[in-house]
Amino acid sequence: MSLTQSDLNNVAATVAGTIQGMQPPGGPAGQAYDPSTGTGYVKPGPQDQFWYPVTVAAIAPAATQNQVIAISADADFYCNCLTYAAYNHAALTDITESTYILPLVTCLITDTGSSRQLMNAPIPLSALAGSGERPFRLIKGRLFQRTTSINLSFTNFDTALTYDIYFVLGGFKVYSNQ
Repeated sequence: MSLTQSDLNNVAATVAGTIQGMQPPGGPAGQAYDPSTGTGYVKPGPQDQFWYPVTVAAIAPAATQNQVIAISADADFYCNCLTYAAYNHAALTDITESTYILPLVTCLITDTGSSRQLMNAPIPLSALAGSGERPFRLIKGRLFQRTTSINLSFTNFDTALTYDIYFVLGGFKVYSNQ
């Protein structure tokens, strides 16, 4: 199966449809949770839903692929959900709810802005992210500051299958209130 930009757009649209209209949990309307501030919330500012996707194409058994997400300079990004879609690279069949693939792939996420790994060891995707219909929701959003990068390291621990994976960080941007 060959991955296309259209496939990626379909995944993003599924995630967008799931999240649209949801507010960040636990705070005043129009404000997003930020544990690094004294009050726990960012200053109000214009917000907009946003998704940062990465494509892991043809990750073979025992292979590792590294991907980088560059956070744009126009706004801070608060990640509040993680999703993925996985496909058997060799199969040309459609994925349905009953054939949803749980890939034997781990992921390690590093925020270069804070120089922190977000976990102490790689975590299987099925324990880290959900489907577009059932995204893994973060209880408190994770701030990724503008102009930083997120490094993602994917390792396939399957002994037979090669996977194509779309991994998506969903959330919202908070623009400067100028």
